[in-house]
Amino acid sequence: MSVCYPESNLEVYHKFKRVAPFQLNVNVLEVQHIISRFRKYLRNKGYSQNGVFEIHDILCERKIQRLSNKKEKLNLLYQMYGEALWLYFQTSEGLSFEKYLEELPNELQHDLSQIGFIPLEEKDVLEICRLSEVLLSLSH
Repeated sequence: MSVCYPESNLEVYHKFKRVAPFQLNVNVLEVQHIISRFRKYLRNKGYSQNGVFEIHDILCERKIQRLSNKKEKLNLLYQMYGEALWLYFQTSEGLSFEKYLEELPNELQHDLSQIGFIPLEEKDVLEICRLSEVLLSLSH
């Protein structure tokens, strides 16, 4: 059973760009360094979950290169935002997103904000979820 969405592909894309927390003007290479620094910080804090392993830096580098070559910057930023969020889920130990962010060093907070790792209003989260569902349905 398919779900009908009233928006066109282009409308969905533009709505997603407007509500997404990440900035499209961030340097792609810097995105890779930000995620890598986040992982390194977590390793130095003693976390040993799968997501903090250095192999993920290599995998992210390859993913970034592949998406960059295909000129899929929004997808790239979405994927790296997902990486940061995954690391939060693995290492938050029950802390709220806001508290977790607050406990990170200021420089890392700033770096992560460049890739959209910021608190959002509930309505924005719901809209991102809705638009993500629409975008996924368009890929089939």
